[in-house]
Amino acid sequence: MRNIRCTKTYILIILVLILLIFSGCIHKQASNQRLFGGKLITFRADLDEAAKVPVYPNETVLLATLRDPQVNWVYLAYIPNETENGFYAVTGYELAYKLTAAYKAMLGRVPAIRDMPLNETPQQPARDELIIWMRGPGAGANQTAVSVDRGIIIVEGPDFSEVNRTWTDLDLAADRLLMVMMELE
Repeated sequence: MRNIRCTKTYILIILVLILLIFSGCIHKQASNQRLFGGKLITFRADLDEAAKVPVYPNETVLLATLRDPQVNWVYLAYIPNETENGFYAVTGYELAYKLTAAYKAMLGRVPAIRDMPLNETPQQPARDELIIWMRGPGAGANQTAVSVDRGIIIVEGPDFSEVNRTWTDLDLAADRLLMVMMELE
């Protein structure tokens, strides 16, 4: 009887140890992190929230526009605004950094990525150019969305406040674009 009790105790201890080992190895990914190319990439916004940002007309058109093999130049465009320039700089850096990694991994090459201050709405780009227009409230953004229109990708967010969160609406839209490009869930 005592041997059975000892055996049950040992089995219970072993099961608890196995459970502890596996629970330590399996941890939940942060909501702003995803694996891409074998590396853990950190984004500015909560990706569960970014996944809710609408893409117009749809993700297929956005992906085809981003991955067009004829594109040699990517311009991160914005209309300068004294109160919003810092937001455009941060979002532009995030886009440039992560698009560089995505282009390298997905296409094996990286188009030149530059910033592009605008005076007005951008014109339709040349065949080998892609314009990603970052629109904030000062540039007329009235929704948080990613849109493709005449070869221009519009990443817009109407609210730059970070009240009760650590990201802006523009961060959400930019991360949504990156999620589509990198094929992240």
